[in-house]
Amino acid sequence: MDKLLIGLNEPQKEAVLTTRGPVMAIAGAGSGKTRVLTRRIAHLIYNEQVPHENILAITFTNKAANEMKHRIERLLGIRTQSMWISTFHSMCARILRDHIERLGYDKRFQIIDDDDSVALVKTLLRRANIDVKMVNPKALKNHIMNLKSDIAALDEYPEPLKTYLETIYPNYQKYLFDNQLVDFEDLLVLTIELLEKHEDIRKHYHAQFDYV
Repeated sequence: MDKLLIGLNEPQKEAVLTTRGPVMAIAGAGSGKTRVLTRRIAHLIYNEQVPHENILAITFTNKAANEMKHRIERLLGIRTQSMWISTFHSMCARILRDHIERLGYDKRFQIIDDDDSVALVKTLLRRANIDVKMVNPKALKNHIMNLKSDIAALDEYPEPLKTYLETIYPNYQKYLFDNQLVDFEDLLVLTIELLEKHEDIRKHYHAQFDYV
């Protein structure tokens, strides 16, 4: 316990040690948020005997997630590869690897990055005989990403952008599905769809994660 609290001020100690009910710690850059989070996780595992698979820790970058894992390894001397400490996208990818077949995909799906998405949009524009000089493929890709979570917004786009999207968006989605590909936005959207449509999967993760 003493090791976990070294270097923490009183509010930070309170955030680490409060394990019943919600806790919110609001702090700026460089104020010790990662230190508090990792000490809190270590406290839950070591002192509260919480199985690591029942803890979900989410951050925004892979660098931050790896740093959190590294600090917990140093604190507890345990391996952290299997722990649920990751970015939103990595968490969703992990869930989809286990359950995506419920949405008609293969578990061996491949993830494409933003450059791949732009290249695909450019190819689909040319197949549709739309001059890529008339529409920016990268900008169109960004609009496609927005439509994935709000397809009704298509009606709000002005012409000719709306027509371009009506042509390219369904072809883009069909190409991904037919080739078992998932882009970064799909990782989020498909996970939400999976949890909304399949109560058993939703209940599984609801029961698993006691601490988020």
